Amino acid sequence: MIRKIFDSARDFYGVVKGSIQRKLNREDIHVPSLVKQIRKNFCSECPSYMSTTDMCVECFCKMEIKSGLAEAECPLGKWKKHP
Repeated sequence: MIRKIFDSARDFYGVVKGSIQRKLNREDIHVPSLVKQIRKNFCSECPSYMSTTDMCVECFCKMEIKSGLAEAECPLGKWKKHP
């Protein structure tokens, strides 16, 4: 459990760092709405998704937020960072 929390924190740091770099390069940090919806559809079908809290038990993220960030990716590999 501690390892999973550490991995989640490291991944979150990577998303924040990548988002800051995108912003500094004047790139969009968000994905298009269609990409966000596709990501959310993957999540809603996943057994690791808890719909009552809108959270993933693998990364402990709120999926409404994470699915919209270009630098974010699924810890199970169901969707990747957006170019």
